[in-house]
Amino acid sequence: MKKKFSFLICSILWVLLVSGCQQNLTKPDYDENTKNTVDYTPEEVAQEESDEKLAVTFIDVGQGDAVLIKQGQEACMIDTGLYYEYDSVKEELQRQDIYTLKYLFLTHPDADHIGSADLIIENFDVKNVVMPNVKSDSKTYSYLEKAIGTYAVPVIYPETGNTYEIGESSIMCVAPKKITDNKNADSLILKLTYDNTGFLFLGDAPGQETDQVTDDISADVVKLAHHGSAQDEANSYELLQKIHPEYAVVSCGKENMYGHPHKETMDILQNLQVKLYRTDMQGSITSYSDGNTITWNKEMCTDYSGGK
Repeated sequence: MKKKFSFLICSILWVLLVSGCQQNLTKPDYDENTKNTVDYTPEEVAQEESDEKLAVTFIDVGQGDAVLIKQGQEACMIDTGLYYEYDSVKEELQRQDIYTLKYLFLTHPDADHIGSADLIIENFDVKNVVMPNVKSDSKTYSYLEKAIGTYAVPVIYPETGNTYEIGESSIMCVAPKKITDNKNADSLILKLTYDNTGFLFLGDAPGQETDQVTDDISADVVKLAHHGSAQDEANSYELLQKIHPEYAVVSCGKENMYGHPHKETMDILQNLQVKLYRTDMQGSITSYSDGNTITWNKEMCTDYSGGK
């Protein structure tokens, strides 16, 4: 009798245990309209959102220019800074997980704009080099030519109006209209457009070049010409009125020997109430666009003083 009773108790416990396990194994109820039941971390969500935006990074390369542009799965660069600033450029590319550049735009052959170009070509997958058909007898330029030849990188000499796609954004060559014997006046002027937002990159263009531009160069953000110089009528009041930017970026070295940015340029920006960012005081700076609104990873600079 005791054995029968014990068997009965064990049977009841077994049924309850199995029922409990089956209940735990039942799939949770989901709304049939639910498309995604995967939980993402805030970091993953932020990364996904940033991948959809246009990101423009003004890399701090001291007294020089280097801009990294990424939209979707494609990226390009405008200028590279001096050769000894290569590590700064490399670190930013790697930080953004970029190892392929669809285009490497080189605005003109001055060393502070092309100095790291040969090393970038050697260490990253550069699909095309875009630069004006302007030669230089400098060692820096010879290193660039050698790297282009060694790695068989196609070279594009753009004409005004030519457009290059980066993801869903596009870059149009606005200038030069013609090649002269003045390297600064032969600078590529490039306009980046992403939906309803625009960025203008002036290289080292002086007034004699920008005065000849007939295309629409209005932009939300302008990378000032020649590190904020006022020499040769660069960054003139008339030019900045024509661009009508909300933001201006100065790429220059801290306490550089040229006094960049010049006080005259800073006064114009302040008078036009243009919001300012500058690499000499803020380091590398990234701007984001969702196609309608532009945001920044840093607070705007309130110091409109000229260089020392």
